[in-house]
Amino acid sequence: MRLHIVTRTDDWAPWAAAWNRLLSRSATRVPFLRYEYLRLWWTQWARHEWGPDATLFVVLALDQDGDLLAAAPWFRAPDPAGRRVLRFLGGDALTDYGDVLAPAALAPAFWRALAGQVLAASAGDALDLTHIPQTSPTLSAAPPALAAVGWTTQHAVMETAPRILLPASWEAYLQALPRKQRHELRRKMRRAAAHRPPVRMRTVHATAGLDAPAEVFLRLMAHNPRKAAFLTPPVRVFFRALMHTAAQHGWLHLAFLDVGDRPAAAYLAFDFGQRLWIYNSGLDPAFAHLSPGWVLAGHLIQRAIAHGYRVLDWLRGDEDYKYRLGGRDFYLHRLTARPAA
Repeated sequence: MRLHIVTRTDDWAPWAAAWNRLLSRSATRVPFLRYEYLRLWWTQWARHEWGPDATLFVVLALDQDGDLLAAAPWFRAPDPAGRRVLRFLGGDALTDYGDVLAPAALAPAFWRALAGQVLAASAGDALDLTHIPQTSPTLSAAPPALAAVGWTTQHAVMETAPRILLPASWEAYLQALPRKQRHELRRKMRRAAAHRPPVRMRTVHATAGLDAPAEVFLRLMAHNPRKAAFLTPPVRVFFRALMHTAAQHGWLHLAFLDVGDRPAAAYLAFDFGQRLWIYNSGLDPAFAHLSPGWVLAGHLIQRAIAHGYRVLDWLRGDEDYKYRLGGRDFYLHRLTARPAA
C-alpha cells in the first residue's frame, strides 16, 4: 500500500470518479463522504469555519497499479494553541458524519499505514476526528495503529443521529409505534387529507428551476429564530450550492407540503444509498394547526418504505419528534490523538 498526499484542490479533482467508487464499497457509506460534497465544503465553507490557515491534506492509499484502495479526507488547521491538527473534511457545523473511506477488511491496514507513514513523520500534529459512526471500523482500528507509533488516543460518544429502521410496509411501521403516537400520526394525516384547500406533498429533484424552491426552503427555515440566526449569508450560499450539487448528481430530495398554493413545511433530504437522509427542515407557523412537519414526515416515511428503503436517517440532534416518529439512537464518536509527551 503506497500513500499519496494531496494538498491542492486541482490535484484532488482527477480522483473524483475513483473516490465515489471507493465510497460505494466502504464501511461508512454516507452522502457526506461523496467527492462532490467534500469538495463543495472545502471550496465554499472551510475557511469560514476554520480560518485562512486551513490547508487540504487528503491521503490516498494506492495499490501497485495506482488504483485507489482507501482515502483519508483530512485537512489541517491550527488549534487555539497554534498546534497543527488534522480533521475530517466536512468540519463540525454543517456535516453530520465523518470517517475515512475504506472497506471494513482494509481499515486496520490503512490505519497502520496512516500512522506509520504519515503521522509518525509529522511530529507536533494531532488528530481531532468527529462524528464517526458507531459502526465504523475506525474506532477499533485507529487506536492500536496510533499506539504502535507512540500516539495516545481518546474517544467518546459525541452525540446521536437517530434513525428509523423501516419495515416492509406502512402498516407495519405504524404498528411498531407506541399506541399514542400511532393514533396521533394517523389523526394528523387524516385531518390534512380532508382539509380544504387541499394539502399535498411535492418534491424537487432536478437542477432546472431549483433556485425558486431553494429560496422557499430557506424562507421556511428562517421562521425558526434559532435557524434564522444560523442562516448567515455564507451559510445561505452553502445551502444553495449544496442543493444544486445534490440535484446535479442525483441525490437531492427537497420535499414540500403545500396547503393550496402556499408552502407550509419542507424537508431538505438526500436520497442516497437506498436511504433517506433528512438534513434540515422549515415550517410556516401560520399552518401550525395542521401539524405540517408531522404530516410531511409521514409522507416521507411512506415514500421510503414504498421504495424498499430500510433506514430513514434523521441525522444529528436528539429532537423529541425524531423519537416520537420511531427514531432510535445511533451514536457518533469523537476520536482525538496526539504524540505521547
